[in-house]
Amino acid sequence: MSRDLTITEAISDPLIVQLLAADNVPVAAFVQLLQSAARIQMAEVERARLDVVIADAQSGLRDAEAMGAA
Repeated sequence: MSRDLTITEAISDPLIVQLLAADNVPVAAFVQLLQSAARIQMAEVERARLDVVIADAQSGLRDAEAMGAA
């Protein structure tokens, strides 16, 4: 099973370090980029989770209203 590298693993990977050096990208800037991307991804996952919770709550309300009208 494959998984994404952690930030620590990424900045310890010799190939990534070589690529950063070849592109004159400081490791600190790369870490900041990865941390920013991780925050955005976590926010998107949380937003999707909340969308599911809201949809479930709305469905429950509709069901309760339908039962009350019957």
